[in-house]
Formats: sequence, structure tokens, C-alpha cells
Amino acid sequence: MQIKHYIKSTKWVQRFWFSNQWQLHQNNAFNLANSDLMQNSTIVCQGINNKIISEGGLNIQSWKCQVQGNQNQIYLGKISFIKSGSLKIKGANNEIHIDQDVGLQNVEIEIKANDCQIFIGSFSRLKNSLLLIEDNKGCIRIGDKNTTEGVEFAVTEVGSQIQTGLDCMFSNEITLRTGDSHAIYDRTTHERINKAKNILISDHVWIGAKATLLKGTQINEGSIVATGSIASGTFPSQSIIAGIPAKVIKENIYWTRER
Repeated sequence: MQIKHYIKSTKWVQRFWFSNQWQLHQNNAFNLANSDLMQNSTIVCQGINNKIISEGGLNIQSWKCQVQGNQNQIYLGKISFIKSGSLKIKGANNEIHIDQDVGLQNVEIEIKANDCQIFIGSFSRLKNSLLLIEDNKGCIRIGDKNTTEGVEFAVTEVGSQIQTGLDCMFSNEITLRTGDSHAIYDRTTHERINKAKNILISDHVWIGAKATLLKGTQINEGSIVATGSIASGTFPSQSIIAGIPAKVIKENIYWTRER
């Protein structure tokens, strides 16, 4: 067994060893920068050729990272902040990319599949949220300057994805799911009738509390999904979308983050 790791700061290593648990196996790598700070956290890599790469300036507190599998890569961008929460990978050839100046607080990231990607864009602030991929070749892509207060992003079936644009604002108790997690068939043709579909959210979209976006939903630029709505289908730009099922109730609007 070969243990391989890269550490550049002796002072940081002492702080790391006293306050964290760290275990790497089989030629895995955790590449730290001199300016990184980690406290009360756990890093475990089991498998071959897994990599955790820091670009420096990280501040990580009370975080759990567990990787099981081969050739997975986690990229942590410059001056990002992670507090509580966890990151779990069980599979191979997956990539998680957290861009520069990202804040994660009580966020759980989990991949239970192979060949998947999760990307969180620069200057985003995510709280109390779950990013979950349950099947192969899934993708979650969060755009720059997104904010969440409590969202479940669930890619539940093979090859499906969730994508958000720039400057999107998510409230709390929101659910986005690309599939139903269980198959439904036509009794005559035996064909599946509930295949997974992508969810696409354009730039500057506001999703209200307790809203649900079902598979195949597309929200275009500048629109608002009202509290408690259940959306499915394609909706136009600069509109307010509300109800169960959701429909357009007002057009030609715009919104800002200011009160």
C-alpha cells in the first residue's frame, strides 16, 4: 500500500493533525496550499487515484469528506468557505468542482454513481441544501452568484441533469427532481412512460419557498416561481408562475434582491 499526499506548510500540518482526522489509501492525493485552514474535519479516501485539490485560501470547519472508489477528483477553488455539511462519493470517475469564493454552510453533496459532475459557480452562497446524484452520468451545475436557503437538487436517473444560470435566488424547502426514482410502464406496450428529463433554470430566476420543480421543467430568464407552486413544463421569461399545477399569472415583470 502506498500513501501519497502533498503538504506544503509544516505549521498548517500541525494544526491539521491535532484537530482533524485524515486517512488516504492507494496513491490518493490531498493537495493543500499554504493558506488553507481546516478545523474539526474528517477526510477519508478509499480507492485508487482519487484527488482533492485546493487552490488556496480555504476555510473549512466541521466538514466530513468521504470518497470510496477510483479516479474521483474534488477541486476546491480559492478563498472558499465550508462550514458543517459533508461530501460523499461512492463510485468512479466523478468530478466535483467548487469554484472560487464559494460559501457552503450545512450543505450535503453526494454522488452514488459513476462518471458524474457537480459544479458550483463562483461567488455562490449555499445553505442547508442537498446536491444528490443517484445514477451514472448525472450532472448538477449551479451558476455563478446563486444563493440557496434550503434546496434539494436531486438527479435521480441516468444521464439527467439540473442546471441553473447566473444570479438565481432559491428560498427554503424547495425540491428539484429530474425523475420519479421508480419506473412506470404502459401495460399494453410495456414501454416506460416516466423517463427522466432535465431541469433548466435560466439567469436571474427567483424560486419561492416550498416550490417543487418536476422533471422537464424549464424556467426562462428573470421569472419568479411563487411559494408552494408545483411546476412542470416550459415557462416564459419575465413572468410570475404560481399554483398547482403552476401557470403564468403575470407577464412583463422584473425583480431585484433589494427589499
